[in-house]
Amino acid sequence: MSTCNKVEYNVRDSLIAMQPLLIRLEYQMELAKITTRGQITIPIEIRKKLGVKEGDKVVFLEENGRIVMGNAAMLALKMAQESFDGEAERLGLETEQDVVNLVKDVRRNP
Repeated sequence: MSTCNKVEYNVRDSLIAMQPLLIRLEYQMELAKITTRGQITIPIEIRKKLGVKEGDKVVFLEENGRIVMGNAAMLALKMAQESFDGEAERLGLETEQDVVNLVKDVRRNP
């Protein structure tokens, strides 16, 4: 079922930071067969590496002609975290109490 071929995926810097959430196979290759409806079963070892279970979504990204599969929820979380990068400094929030005070203020003055 597995071979010893080395397969490496080149991924954008922001996606590389998600390791091990994105598949980066180095000494193993898993195979899956496509059904007539275009479906595949993701091998159990790949699902474990991605941290996905039944009902979860995966994302397919194209980078320089290569396809990378990742956990869609974890990618969305990573993108949200990156969008908040620097916001605490911009708002002058230095402590947890500063955040609590900001939340209280926003709730009082929507």
